[in-house]
Amino acid sequence: MRTRTARIAVFLSVLTIIPVGIGALHAQTTAPDSAFVKKSYAISMGRTTGGIRLVHMRLPDEKEQALTFYWRDRHALHQVDKTGLVGLGAGLVINGGAGGLDAGAFEEELKDLGSSISLSQGRTNTQGSLVAPMAGLEATGKLLASVLTEPRLPKITLERRKRFFINSLKVADEKAENLANKALSNLITGDHQVTRLNNLQPLTLISDVTVEDVDQWRKAVLARDNLTVVAAGPLSREEAATFVDRVFSGLPESATIKPAIPFKPVSLAKTIVIERKVDQTIILMGGPTEWTTGREGAERNIALNVLGGDFKARLFVAIREKLGASYGASASISGVLYDHGIFAMQSSVAHDKAVAALASMREEYRKFLADGVTTDEVEPLKRRMIAGLPDTMRRSGSAAGSIRASMLNGLGYEAADEQPKRMQSITSDGVNVLIRKHLPAALTTIIVAPSAQGLNADCVIASLEDLPKCSKP
Repeated sequence: MRTRTARIAVFLSVLTIIPVGIGALHAQTTAPDSAFVKKSYAISMGRTTGGIRLVHMRLPDEKEQALTFYWRDRHALHQVDKTGLVGLGAGLVINGGAGGLDAGAFEEELKDLGSSISLSQGRTNTQGSLVAPMAGLEATGKLLASVLTEPRLPKITLERRKRFFINSLKVADEKAENLANKALSNLITGDHQVTRLNNLQPLTLISDVTVEDVDQWRKAVLARDNLTVVAAGPLSREEAATFVDRVFSGLPESATIKPAIPFKPVSLAKTIVIERKVDQTIILMGGPTEWTTGREGAERNIALNVLGGDFKARLFVAIREKLGASYGASASISGVLYDHGIFAMQSSVAHDKAVAALASMREEYRKFLADGVTTDEVEPLKRRMIAGLPDTMRRSGSAAGSIRASMLNGLGYEAADEQPKRMQSITSDGVNVLIRKHLPAALTTIIVAPSAQGLNADCVIASLEDLPKCSKP
């Protein structure tokens, strides 16, 4: 059996934090250059002859050409009994072989070309990429075209991926950190389809997915009118447009896009203890937020770094250095659905110091909301972020990925031009306004510990199955 390499990447997508400015995604008709809007990074946007929305960035000195692309996709959210499709569909398409090539031969072709392609699914989009040296670009484009339009979709590969997926979930569920995060997410998302998608319980949501389900998803979503492509590398705009049309011309003309499902997060200010034998007590505190990765994403990154970004951050200092209680502390915002996310602070602590650590985390958060960040904390982080921008836009793969991420985060393709100026204008006062605007005043606390004694819990349970009783007022 051939060893699977990283040449073909399949993964569940997550919201990438790209601190860039907001802009509109303007689709324009093309053909001449004058029909495109151009920016200082030589980024332009329009449509190819085949009608595909294309963003182009010329990097004449690069040795590789990159394409990143995405389709709007809410298909899995509507598959109430088969939400496991979101973790299986793209994997089967990209790993099953295509046309006259089985999976092993397909992988070897990519390896020989020195190229890579990827395809992944998320809650609201499907995205992919192609990176190839110029000498192997045409051949790599043909491989991508074949995998998108004539994938083999072998049943044996799907069954193998189901087993791997299910086993991975079982292993993950044994970890106390994952248990705490799943409990917090379930409470905030409540009785919504996204909760089923996050939990994938019962496991029949995975095991019941069929090859026919995958093929139906592929044909409904992967269409030209639903496609946006970002091209970065040596190809001129005309060359890139011609190449994109060749690669994607075999896709259906029109997609069948499922409607958005309304979502309203639940805010619950309770302390919930899950009693379980664990090596360290896990403390997780969080709540819903709409602080997204749009125009205010840079300020969000700064705030999270100050609170819980590394060993110099406030949470780490308060719990580790002052109490000697923590094995780690962090603050984050994870995407849930649309413009909604979950703010969370997490720490793993010694059992005998859990009560003190809990009080310390709450006090640090209270001061963070009240006083915010300081100029001395903001400026070094801001300089570091600005310094990293040029390198991102110098390489084909990272430039194409950055532009795609900013567009998926609700920004325009031109956001790369606005980043340095936007970041230079950030102040501690501005960050503090957003902290008070976006971060929840009341937090849900999830503690995984051997005993609830001394933790003043509002609800004590033994497993996630008991969690619904904790959601009652």
